Amino acid sequence: MGEPAEEVRTAATAQPTWLRELARDPGAARLGIRWLDRGQREAATTAIRGRYGDELPLGVLHTEVSLAACRRLVAEVEVVATGPQLGGDVDGGGEDAVWLLDPKRPDGLLLALSEEFPPLLWLQAGRTLADLRATLTEFWPGPAPAPDRLVLRRRGRGFLCRRGEELLPNPYSGEPDEADFHAFSRHFVFSPFVRAHGWGSAQLDDPWPADLTGVSSLAMIRYGRQMLAQHPERVPSETYRTSYSGSYLSIQAHPGDLLVAEVRYRATRHQAAIELVNAELGLDLPLDVPVDAVGAILGFPFVRAATVQALIAEHGEDHHRVAGLVGLLGALVAEWLDRVAEHRAATGD
Repeated sequence: MGEPAEEVRTAATAQPTWLRELARDPGAARLGIRWLDRGQREAATTAIRGRYGDELPLGVLHTEVSLAACRRLVAEVEVVATGPQLGGDVDGGGEDAVWLLDPKRPDGLLLALSEEFPPLLWLQAGRTLADLRATLTEFWPGPAPAPDRLVLRRRGRGFLCRRGEELLPNPYSGEPDEADFHAFSRHFVFSPFVRAHGWGSAQLDDPWPADLTGVSSLAMIRYGRQMLAQHPERVPSETYRTSYSGSYLSIQAHPGDLLVAEVRYRATRHQAAIELVNAELGLDLPLDVPVDAVGAILGFPFVRAATVQALIAEHGEDHHRVAGLVGLLGALVAEWLDRVAEHRAATGD
């Protein structure tokens, strides 16, 4: 293997000068970034494009629209580097980040938090070492103390689907499963975006210990059942921590078989990625929401309260339809009732 700068230069003479200069900077290695030689780049690029062929990986739910967008966005990119390891479950580990060059976006590198992140969720990382370091700041080095509800102050809520709709593919048969807590939990086992261990509404914060080393399978089953208990006075829910930002993603079951997602998160700076998702998929996601939370709800419409209010105004003469929309709106604004309940629990009122 040649020197990184030489490998970048000989692989594609059209690659920009700033990339060759970046590859010479020894500071990249201190960030855990490993520049790939020509053969490694070709193999990595082929692999990442191959993720959007006829056979799709488990844990990422695509629609025809999102899949077409990913295939278009990945068509001309080149993988130029990998690392450091980011994310990881409560059991440790993590996945190599992937750095890509897109000739259609030549102003800097793109960062995929892992090779499993679709192109819709790649971050614009800039062209200098300082840019790359700033992009990594939220995810590296190593795991910070896991944030709790007091830290995750931002919220976004959206309607996903009705309980029983056949949307989530069964990981064993490939046939669509009826949407419910069990189907979501099985889907999330394979998801690169969330940790596999969830908890029910009886727990306000993530109850799972940071280290599960040495815990037997039988103990894990017992522990999991305890963690998934529901509180009789709260909306039934199962909540998962996202793997990279540490956000909370709750799947809530509201009356009328309405399944709603709530994301509790810390605001991020990667607005361009969310703008791209919104534009490509016709969504209205908050622009400061983390991309791992978006990945976990990919494939669902995530209809927000403002959209439902607009539909009520538009179809005011259709009383039957308005009645259904009012029920949906009630589920989406239930967060205000949640906040009142939390305040009362905290103050004893």
